Amino acid sequence: MHGPGEVPGLELMPLTHVDDEEVCLAREHRRQVFAVAFLYPASAGFDAGQKPRRVGFRMRQTIRVHGGSTQHQAHDRFVGCPTMQRQGVPAAEEALASGQAKAILVLKGHDEGIARLCVQARAAGVPVHEITDRDMWRMAQPGDQASPSVLTLVGRDPEAANINELMARGGMLLCLDGVAYAGNMGFSVRTAEVAGAAGVVLATEQPIPGRAWKDLRHSSMQATRFIPVVECSIEEAIASAKSEGYRVVVVEDVGDTDLPDVDLTGDVMLVVGAEAEGVSTTALDAADAVVRLPMHGFVPSYNLQVAVACACVEAARQRR
Repeated sequence: MHGPGEVPGLELMPLTHVDDEEVCLAREHRRQVFAVAFLYPASAGFDAGQKPRRVGFRMRQTIRVHGGSTQHQAHDRFVGCPTMQRQGVPAAEEALASGQAKAILVLKGHDEGIARLCVQARAAGVPVHEITDRDMWRMAQPGDQASPSVLTLVGRDPEAANINELMARGGMLLCLDGVAYAGNMGFSVRTAEVAGAAGVVLATEQPIPGRAWKDLRHSSMQATRFIPVVECSIEEAIASAKSEGYRVVVVEDVGDTDLPDVDLTGDVMLVVGAEAEGVSTTALDAADAVVRLPMHGFVPSYNLQVAVACACVEAARQRR
């Protein structure tokens, strides 16, 4: 074990092994905050006389000490905010039994127990995706398990046949008005998914070609498996939103309202415009609110992905 002085401000102490993974305590030289991390792989780079190799680590839990009492809180940006992910076989079985399971991810090369779960899921019409251990670790919410063998999507149906079916479900939707580049579409889909959106509307004049869909899925990190994405014209999107009672909130530089001042709870469709042209007059004329992001630099425009992220994160904050 290397000496504690080699990491400025931190003291590293080996604790007991748990399932062949060494738990280490990284202690800041302040009394208020302690942090516990799981290091992968076990003991990598900590043998006597060896230099530490690069190891991956992941925050699992934060322990805060206030006036002598200790509080444990999950490492989640929105503490207490439910997510759409369930971990482990028992949780997957429970979600299937209750009809809440919408998709299941399992490790490639799984055992017989998980194979039976896959059969049960497919019989119920729930899609099953086989992924690598690395992808499982990447997508798993921080929790008690170092790397679960099963992840289950609950609450949000990842499929929708058309705009009307999607709108009928309610919730928060992201509408990309005239966005041209598949990469921007994919990044936006990924952002909307993690923010808890009910779906994404691609409002385009022409159908998106197959190659662009492939690029979209790739740039979304395959988030299209977990959130419905539908195509239609902006006129169809606005008409459907209005008929279903959605509020239409446009993000554009002509806006006169700050984003946090607009109610983004309930049924709401956030509209972000194309890379060059911005939001169409059709969307602007139909908007219940037009919001503007603060800008203090020389160039009066944010990257489209930034605008999408700002809008989705603010909606997630209000809806937690």
